[in-house]
Amino acid sequence: MAGHCSATFESIQQYILLEWCESVAKKFTKRVFDFLEILEKYPFIGTIEHPELGIRGFTISSQTRGVFQILRVVPRPATKFV
Repeated sequence: MAGHCSATFESIQQYILLEWCESVAKKFTKRVFDFLEILEKYPFIGTIEHPELGIRGFTISSQTRGVFQILRVVPRPATKFV
């Protein structure tokens, strides 16, 4: 599935680049990666789109909505303060 997502993401980037300009494509890419960083820290963020499947959604821009499904949560190791 990750390969499919990468191909789809690349096609969206290419579409934005062709329809608008490089700065818009870069801004879109930054927003997506910022969203992924937030999602990594807070996996249950966003609205529940399909409760029976555990699918959640998050607005990236006015034209783009990210949707994701949590398959499993991997606990992070405790941080040691010295």
